[in-house]
Amino acid sequence: MPAAPLSPSARMRLPDYYVLEALNSIGCNVFLVSVFVWAKETLGFSDDGNLWLGIAQGVSYAVAAFFAGHLASRLGPHRVIFSGVVLAAAALLPLAFHHRGWLVFATMAAYSVASTAVWPALEAAMTAAPGSMPTDRRVSNYNLTWSLSGSLCLFASGALYRRFPLSIFFLPVAIHLLEAAFLFAFARKPPTGAQPPSPGAPPDPAPAPGAPPDPAPEGDRGQAPDLLAPPGAPPDRVRLFAKLSLFANFMAYFALTSLSALMPSVGFRLGLRADRVLWLSVVYLAARAFSFFLFGSWTGWHYRWRWLIAAAAAAPLLLAAIFFHPSLAVVVAAEALFGLLCGLAYFSSLYYAMESPGDKGEGGGLHEAMIGLGMALGPLAGILGGRAIPHLLPGLALDATAASEWAVILLFAIVTASGARAIAFHHRRQNRQGNPT
Repeated sequence: MPAAPLSPSARMRLPDYYVLEALNSIGCNVFLVSVFVWAKETLGFSDDGNLWLGIAQGVSYAVAAFFAGHLASRLGPHRVIFSGVVLAAAALLPLAFHHRGWLVFATMAAYSVASTAVWPALEAAMTAAPGSMPTDRRVSNYNLTWSLSGSLCLFASGALYRRFPLSIFFLPVAIHLLEAAFLFAFARKPPTGAQPPSPGAPPDPAPAPGAPPDPAPEGDRGQAPDLLAPPGAPPDRVRLFAKLSLFANFMAYFALTSLSALMPSVGFRLGLRADRVLWLSVVYLAARAFSFFLFGSWTGWHYRWRWLIAAAAAAPLLLAAIFFHPSLAVVVAAEALFGLLCGLAYFSSLYYAMESPGDKGEGGGLHEAMIGLGMALGPLAGILGGRAIPHLLPGLALDATAASEWAVILLFAIVTASGARAIAFHHRRQNRQGNPT
């Protein structure tokens, strides 16, 4: 038996990592999106309960993201992936058999820590896999794979949920164990790689003293030319866009996690069954997946600050349409547009972090930490607003759900408006200095 079922790097090719990524995305999305619907329908969770569940997810994500990169560097990505998927599967089993309110929160925390640790390790292994595909294309394909596979599987799981609600536990368990078996199978497979030299073949000549190193293969020279900053773009400009997009992604997850927690109430208000509520959640996730293809193929948004301004201005209006409009068609359209805006924020955050001078690993870690912070603060704003607004403004006669929804929208609008003013101020200052952004 091999000593390390966690170190199959010499045997796995780049497509194998994408298969592993798709499986992981399916398992994570089925549980992390469906559990809000299940908790409300089966255990009678209120919107406050679901928002607290979102906070548990966000805090656990942020903590795990902080340590995951160090774990992958210290133990190796394959060990972290193997351990993470096994622990994620184990975390779901107690709740599958014992339906207790407190256990939902414990399961969310444990599962979020285990599954979150897998993603940075998986991305590191995928980036380091042998092959001629450039890094920027690998990352673009990576984003498309996790987002598209997760959203498509959620659509199928909606039909399965109607007949077998516990599928939100047992399907992810089966998928995570399949991932572990996938890694174990590659560990037992004979290594593949360069063929040994033929008998009698002369060895490669040693390079002459002082000779320059061989050029890198065409596909391994780093970023594609169209993904580089505009010629002569000053570092300050690149850093500004990195900060703005990082903030935009933080706000996107602020809204996304709140939306996931409140989506059961949105669907039930529209008269939908629980399985149809899951389908409703697929809309913004599928739109975000499409946005990764769009913004990865088209570069017209690069270093255009008006795109981030427009997204920030439109997001509160779209959230209001999702939360309050009585028409299902309008809610679906608003979800699709909102998913595109969230995709722009996510893609921008990664893109400008890659462009920004400095430590790329530190930038990636900050990207993950800001996601976790947004995931925690969005639901927290909903809880506090749901309790404060009815007392501060009793004349509005808002119930707790509507108050929570308005709290998320208003805080989002206030924070993004402040960011828009900062962007406009910097833009005017740069123009006066002869360096328009």
